[in-house]
Amino acid sequence: MNGLAFALLAAAAAGCAHPAPGEVAARYVRELKRYNFAACYAMLSRQDRSACSLKQFLADVPLGPTADRRWFRPVLAATRFGVGNPYPAAGGRTVVPLEVEAPYLAAWERDLCERYRGPELLQAAARSLEAGNYPRARFKDRIVLVRSRGRWLVWAGMEQRAETAALHRRTLKLYHRQRYGEAEQILRMLIDRLDRSPATGSGAVEFRLHRELARVQKVQSQLATSQAYLSKLALSDVRAELSSQHATGLFGRIANLGDRPVAEVQLTVAYYLDPTSGEAPVYVEQHTALAMPLAFDGFRQPPRPLFPGRSRSFGVTLKAPAEILAKAAIRVTVAAAVLALPQDGAVEVPSAAAKPRISPPGTTAPAPAPGQQHPALTRPAPSGVGASSPASVPLAEAYAAPPRPTGARSKGPAGRHPAPEALP
Repeated sequence: MNGLAFALLAAAAAGCAHPAPGEVAARYVRELKRYNFAACYAMLSRQDRSACSLKQFLADVPLGPTADRRWFRPVLAATRFGVGNPYPAAGGRTVVPLEVEAPYLAAWERDLCERYRGPELLQAAARSLEAGNYPRARFKDRIVLVRSRGRWLVWAGMEQRAETAALHRRTLKLYHRQRYGEAEQILRMLIDRLDRSPATGSGAVEFRLHRELARVQKVQSQLATSQAYLSKLALSDVRAELSSQHATGLFGRIANLGDRPVAEVQLTVAYYLDPTSGEAPVYVEQHTALAMPLAFDGFRQPPRPLFPGRSRSFGVTLKAPAEILAKAAIRVTVAAAVLALPQDGAVEVPSAAAKPRISPPGTTAPAPAPGQQHPALTRPAPSGVGASSPASVPLAEAYAAPPRPTGARSKGPAGRHPAPEALP
């Protein structure tokens, strides 16, 4: 074989050779940044593609941000990936390390919600991403590759990833139900599982879980202080009404009479056939009246604490059977609270805000001057409402009045159907 023929054969063989691990990893990142998610899906291992469809993949793209459809592409465009040198790992796999710099979504959301409201908030968020003006998170991640028929494919562990997401959703529910021990246990288990079985994009998940675990532990450490603060939280204007969806909702306002910001408030709603008899309630339910999201919420529920001297309206959907709702009276009490942590926003008392006062029954609140607090802070409280007293209101009144039309106040805060416990 002459030299020319040998060179041609070598070139042909090189052309048939499959890309090296570093090239495969760089291509995955490149297609991800181009929003070519179908190409990213095609690069997955056969096991990953058999475990999830393209539609399921699009709902949780490895190395993609944990943001909803509105913010996914803008946040991904702001994310930077540094691709390192491949190294061999257990099981015949190859790992390509990544240095990631991305918008720190939770801090970004908190910061903007402190300064903007309404449509201006979303516009400011879009401008901040375009200008690169946002807090950044820097962490290590990886692309894990497996060899199949001579080709390197991306191992994302999609089955384990789906299980992790489901358990994480359960953790968020446990957190907002103040079952912190269970939430901490699941978070620790998830972190350990990811540490023992790394996959493409698992570094970002670990980064988020570690921060959530730190928050759960901090909240647990101040439980006694939070419980002692309950007497500083006052209910007013408590009422039961039909919502626009013909469900019975409980509405009212909660005021912070103390000197600490509050991140979360839980209510106990007890139903009595005769609230003056001293008998036990016939039905009891728990509701989250105020909650700051543990994770990025896409600006749907602004993560602002209830500052000292301020009040906030709440609305929850009651769950009692119809026969109890029709004839019982309710008693609402503040059952638990979580004090805000420093990263939840400013902890100082706003200088322009005076402490709210709950007017005695039968008095009329004056109209507020421009810039003054909402009149609900000083409106007369229903019977039994006060800083340390439960609120009672006959539920039959909710059924005596016709349902309010769509857009009425009975839909709850911000014009939504009342269900703040349905958190992401």
